Amino acid sequence: MNWIQSVILGIVQGLTEFLPISSSGHLILTRYVFGIPEPGKVFDVLLHTGTLIALIIYFWKDLIKLFKDFILSVKEKKYYGVPETDTVWFMLICTIPGGLFGALFNDYLEGIHNVYLISGLLILFGIVLFFADKTGKKEKTLKDLTLKDAVIIGIAQALALFPGVSRSGATMTAALFLGFDRDTAARFSFLISIPLITGISGYGILKLILRPDSTPVEIYILVLGVAASVVSGFLCIKFLLDFLKKGSFNGFVIYRVLLGIFLIVAALTGIIGR
Repeated sequence: MNWIQSVILGIVQGLTEFLPISSSGHLILTRYVFGIPEPGKVFDVLLHTGTLIALIIYFWKDLIKLFKDFILSVKEKKYYGVPETDTVWFMLICTIPGGLFGALFNDYLEGIHNVYLISGLLILFGIVLFFADKTGKKEKTLKDLTLKDAVIIGIAQALALFPGVSRSGATMTAALFLGFDRDTAARFSFLISIPLITGISGYGILKLILRPDSTPVEIYILVLGVAASVVSGFLCIKFLLDFLKKGSFNGFVIYRVLLGIFLIVAALTGIIGR
């Protein structure tokens, strides 16, 4: 893999991690289209770390406030039942289903490269997102979040480990069905991805320590890819939160469906591998 391919994958990771269009699916498909070789586990882990850095940079003030409010509430022996502690607990609860599912089936999920499956999931979950955006009441905000909501959104996040589903898309869809407004659905989706991506990165690093990657990649190529994922990820978060203040998810739904159809046709005609 050369530096141009590294930057391309970094940009794709940063953009698609936060847009509801599936990052893992797009990374696989990008390698198909550009003929990029398998970059190896080190690069994959570092790309996730790049998107984590983008999240922390963008939500730095929110995270500091959440942490301070949580500590103050705990000091006052308010361990739960108040917004200052419940938001943090709910963020962690949302991570549990995805963490367990990933730990049990990670190797299997990483081996999924079937274009038909990825395309089908792109289309299916795009349609589900459309109905969630269309029928959701959009009345609830972060202060209305309950334990039941957190569990449901967490399960949706676990399903997103299949390439083609989209982690952000699945969690936003669940939040919309539960009656949250678009801005809250997107913002909470980003916040709960912080502990999950931290876990994914940590798990990946641990695996690399126990079973080193055999794919040789020069340091500067890795750095450029990570930098690209940080910059594109940060800009993507800002774009989506600004866009959803007035816009809907319809454009993303159309994109998912059209892309899924195109990929199925491309696979059937032999343009790309199946």
